[in-house]
Amino acid sequence: MKWTKQIVFLSFVFLLAAIVAVGCSRQKKQETASTKQDATRQRTETRQEKMENTTSDTNAEEMKAIEETKADSEVAVLETNQGTIVIGFFPDVAPKHVTRFKELVKEGFYDGILFHRVIPGFVVQAGDPNTKNPDFPREKYGSGGSDKGNLPDEYNSRPHIRGTLSAASTPQPNSSNSQFFICVARIPHLDGKYTVYGQVIQGMDVVDRIVNTERDRRDNPIEPMKIIRATLAKRSDY
Repeated sequence: MKWTKQIVFLSFVFLLAAIVAVGCSRQKKQETASTKQDATRQRTETRQEKMENTTSDTNAEEMKAIEETKADSEVAVLETNQGTIVIGFFPDVAPKHVTRFKELVKEGFYDGILFHRVIPGFVVQAGDPNTKNPDFPREKYGSGGSDKGNLPDEYNSRPHIRGTLSAASTPQPNSSNSQFFICVARIPHLDGKYTVYGQVIQGMDVVDRIVNTERDRRDNPIEPMKIIRATLAKRSDY
């Protein structure tokens, strides 16, 4: 009888210890899970804060660039089959490129030209007169230019931000002509390697539609993305 009571007592002690151990384990797991949740929440908040700061900085850069296009009295108005894009210029840093672009607009050079290269998160590119010819091989789009000859490089300190108008060129020096690209994001590795000479002041939603269209393996839009008509207008009207 005495041994029976001792066994029952010991069993009770072991059971109580087990209950306490399980409770502590659960509490520790809950505390660990809570700590992980707090850490995850903190990382998420930090990422969101960084994204907000980056967006704010980007918007500030865009607004500053747009404001600085007021130094030129004219803008280019590109009427595309996706909507209208208005571009201001920076003649203070790239006068030859600005003059060339305006000359080509006045001559109707860009009328009917296609955006032959679209890369989401990067750029849309146009300016090859060969894209006007429906019989010209698509795989050779991007190889043409105007008959005015190439321009000297006018590299400058302006960054490639969202909405930047920059001169397309080959790796060879002084090889830009009529082709241009518009950035859809900040692209720092292009800075100082291509000539920035303008900024989209209206119509980035149109550029976004163009860059996100379906494309082939050469980044050529499946459906034509066309500049129907390009004209010059007063900067004060925009």
